[in-house]
Amino acid sequence: MKINIKTQSQLVNVETRIVLNNSNGQTSEVNSTIINIMGSLKNNNKVETAIKTYNLINSNQASKVISATINANTTNAEEVRLLAGKIRKTTETLESQDVAVSFLNYCWQIPFKKFIPAFVEGFMLAGYIYDKYLSKKKTNSVKNLTIIVANKDLDLVKALVAEAVNLVKWTCVARDLVNEPANFQTPAMLAEQAQNLAKECDVECEIFNENYLAEKAMKAVLAVSQASPNPPRLIVLRYRGNPQSSKILGLVGKGITFDSGGMSLKGKQRLYQMKHDMAGSASVIAAIGAIAKQKLSINVTAVVAACDNLLSGKCYKPGDVIGSMAGKSILIISTDAEGRLTLADAITYAISCEKVTRILDIATLTGGARKMFGGIINPVLCTSEDYFSVLQEASLYSGERFHLMPMLQEARDLLNCNIADIKNSSSSEYMKMIVGGMFIYEFVKELDIPWLHIDIAGSSFSDNDLPYSPAGGTGRAVRSIYHLTKILARENQ
Repeated sequence: MKINIKTQSQLVNVETRIVLNNSNGQTSEVNSTIINIMGSLKNNNKVETAIKTYNLINSNQASKVISATINANTTNAEEVRLLAGKIRKTTETLESQDVAVSFLNYCWQIPFKKFIPAFVEGFMLAGYIYDKYLSKKKTNSVKNLTIIVANKDLDLVKALVAEAVNLVKWTCVARDLVNEPANFQTPAMLAEQAQNLAKECDVECEIFNENYLAEKAMKAVLAVSQASPNPPRLIVLRYRGNPQSSKILGLVGKGITFDSGGMSLKGKQRLYQMKHDMAGSASVIAAIGAIAKQKLSINVTAVVAACDNLLSGKCYKPGDVIGSMAGKSILIISTDAEGRLTLADAITYAISCEKVTRILDIATLTGGARKMFGGIINPVLCTSEDYFSVLQEASLYSGERFHLMPMLQEARDLLNCNIADIKNSSSSEYMKMIVGGMFIYEFVKELDIPWLHIDIAGSSFSDNDLPYSPAGGTGRAVRSIYHLTKILARENQ
């Protein structure tokens, strides 16, 4: 889909016009012909309570109008994004090819610079299609979206739209990675895709095989992967947008390309979805692409330890004691608590070998996160209130929601044992998300480094269509990580 940006002085004739209204009865549309015709017609087809469609007769400006209303007093960009997603679905129902929307009479409390990118993101993300394995491919009807703005806003809108389009592209990259079936998305294939994506932007990519992991004593990753015929891969992506600075943001994503649970086998109800257990890796691979394409003035390194967690005669077992790159011994209570094991080694690698000075790890880590918040909110653990406040500020732009959880010593105590330095899981049914996060914290707590952990177990994959995210991989947190990085880049200047 192509986006055109035009000014008031340029006549825009399109098939379908989007008219945005506020709850006070004001409209962003200034074309009196369209307004008058709409006022004389009845709603043709009620799609949503806030969305109405009209067929226009004897108008050379448009043949159809989609009228949508959003609260005049809203300050939440996510409301705009959700409405834009619904509008996009309406345009597809109407089989519209050329669509235009006017912002000449801006009439909402939310800042213009937040409204525009939110609208573009919602409209474009709602058109995402994953049809790689369908014999009959799907198509979107919308080919062109024209945004009409005042002359004084032209340069600003061009910049806002370019950034939004960049974020949409990389969010869809993450969705593609998550939606790829596990028989194709092996650790080697994920590494190859990361390499190919790195070539599109100014990102260095190195891929390391299982022999290198053994040299680096990444014993936790090797233990998780030992049952699989697909050997693990360590993916390292480096972007240096501020080479004069020694500060490096480390992004670490969980990269379990299929999670059977191992000997602690998962139930069949969710087993078929376990290709998405690498969603954390998809988020960091896509985020560093978005960061590099936008040329943010910051240094970022992404690390992914990619492997399968399968069941065979060679698998690691409950009761085993395994090692880790950090030198800590780990008693295995559950082989289905494997993600934290690979993250422990990946974080240790990022700190010791890549010299990162701040860590953000993201993972589909616990069923506890899903049970607490579903796909609505992403629980977070963090060692610094200032660091979490940056994520909160980023969420105002992305619309993704995060909730800071307490780092409870009582949760850490559940991982104590007598025969190893730490257990990988607890038999207790309580505080699952916090317990999982506190295991990871064990591998950063002795270092003076800010750490933030995001659990996207509930939000990375949806069984149902959402307003701007079709069923499947959601690309969760790509936009939030980007905006967090942008804020850090600004603060470092």
